[in-house]
Amino acid sequence: MENINKYDYESIDWEFFFKAIDVFISKKSNFQSVNELILNGLKVFQEIHFLKFVAFFTFDYKNAEFFLKSIIPEEFSENAQKTFDGLSEQGSIGVAINKGSVIIANPDIFYNLDSINFISPIIFSSGVFGLVLISTNKTRLDISLIFQQFLTLYSSIFTSAIENSILISDLNKNSSLLEQKVAERTISLSQSKREINAILDATHCGIMVIDSDTGEIIKINHGCLEIIGDIESKILSSKYTEYLDYDLPQNSIKEYGSIKSRKFESNLKASNGNIIPIIRSTSYFNLGTARFRIENFNDIPEIKQAQQKLKRANEILELQVEERTEDYKILIHKLKQQISERERAEIEIRRLLQKEIDLNELKSRFISMVSHEFRTPLTIIRSSSQLISEYYKLLTEEEKLNYLQTITQTVDNMTDMMENVVFIEQASIENEIATPSWIRLKDFCLLLINDVKKYSSKSRIINFSYQGEIDYVYVDSTILRLILVNLLANSIKYSETKSIVNIDVIGTDKFATFVIKDSGIGIPNDEIEKIFDTFYRAKNVGEISGTGLGMTVVMRSLKLLNGTLDINSQLEVGTTFTVKIPINDQ
Repeated sequence: MENINKYDYESIDWEFFFKAIDVFISKKSNFQSVNELILNGLKVFQEIHFLKFVAFFTFDYKNAEFFLKSIIPEEFSENAQKTFDGLSEQGSIGVAINKGSVIIANPDIFYNLDSINFISPIIFSSGVFGLVLISTNKTRLDISLIFQQFLTLYSSIFTSAIENSILISDLNKNSSLLEQKVAERTISLSQSKREINAILDATHCGIMVIDSDTGEIIKINHGCLEIIGDIESKILSSKYTEYLDYDLPQNSIKEYGSIKSRKFESNLKASNGNIIPIIRSTSYFNLGTARFRIENFNDIPEIKQAQQKLKRANEILELQVEERTEDYKILIHKLKQQISERERAEIEIRRLLQKEIDLNELKSRFISMVSHEFRTPLTIIRSSSQLISEYYKLLTEEEKLNYLQTITQTVDNMTDMMENVVFIEQASIENEIATPSWIRLKDFCLLLINDVKKYSSKSRIINFSYQGEIDYVYVDSTILRLILVNLLANSIKYSETKSIVNIDVIGTDKFATFVIKDSGIGIPNDEIEKIFDTFYRAKNVGEISGTGLGMTVVMRSLKLLNGTLDINSQLEVGTTFTVKIPINDQ
């Protein structure tokens, strides 16, 4: 009879306890924070009629200790801490954590534990988060198996709810951060596009970008508008054959990487109907499935004027010969003068023509470089952004981070390339001078090597050694960085992935010497002097991407710092660059 009454009493208690669990499950997604979830989860235990107190202890990984976070009722805080300390000393806490499920802690007279206690560890897949301590007013014999099963079930639900709440909170934070980074990269990409347009508009020659399939003009620069003399909207709605000849000569074909280019003399029809003689270059390239054609042209009035001057000189000469046959000596004298003038005119014509051809070839290399070197990184940025946007929920956090790092690295590489272009332009136009300051040479080199590793597309071991009599040097760090970054980047780019690049630095009170050595493809002896020409690349680079600007930047930077460069290179063995910079020259 006594057992029946006890069972009936517990049945009522389990009914309230079960209903409280059901309410908690239905509302767990509505709680605003993890702390609110924990507090409401502890309140479920209040439906146990023989509950003494329930306490939540959180685990601090930094100090490897448990701390009391919440307790119901609050007046049992001291009692709860004392009970936890006793169970910990007894070893019950460690047993519960190792077992990973609810255990019953036996009473211990030494610690005055006069009631039965349940320890429910809160363990996530990532580790221990905390534990729940339930203290009752019953002995072990008074606790039924049904209560233990309900308690185990609810502990599992409580643990899962806390972990899910933390994961959702972290996911929301990461999602917000990711959206912010994507927005930043989008702005950076737009800025790069504006910079490319600014470069095209700054070019004095005329440039047309044409859809190869339709023949329509889809992009022009400011130089094209000035030569044609029409508004942009009218030109963009036209076929290119309205301004340029359709037929192209089959000779004078040159290749720059994967882009074929033809250079020849032609005519351009201006908006007023005038025919303008031009030097014209036609290039072709593909961007995805689309095919494009670039027409690059420049008028040559100086050459035509020189030709007309020569023609007039010949006419005058013929007239003088006919009219002054009687004055033979004077005629011979004047004839020699005219011949000399014609020779000078011919020399001037050849010089101007060669100058225009060289300038046009340089511009063609530049256009080809921009078309080729910007196309690949822009495609990488676009594809990475699309993958993040379209498969955001399917990607892991590591995959998302990898795509963002790819975008960051690609934008930084494009920025470095643009800095080289800007530096060359400023050095040519503004006659830039060095602005030295005090730097710590060893720290400067270590930071620079770390940046090169970070932005390099190839994983590479860079061995660094420093032998210095001094710590600080007085030098323009910006220009020095341009020299070392470009040389290191070349050593990494033109050597195998597993090879090692060495950089040795020797600092004295007069000079800083930098020796950069690689085991790469080397430079042909007959091309070492040419690699300093703008956009020039050695014939043995193959499919390795590059702009042909790095060594030009190095040479111009060395002139600003009054430095020297020595190159020792063997094909398929490697290259050693030795840079010597005067320092502390105040």
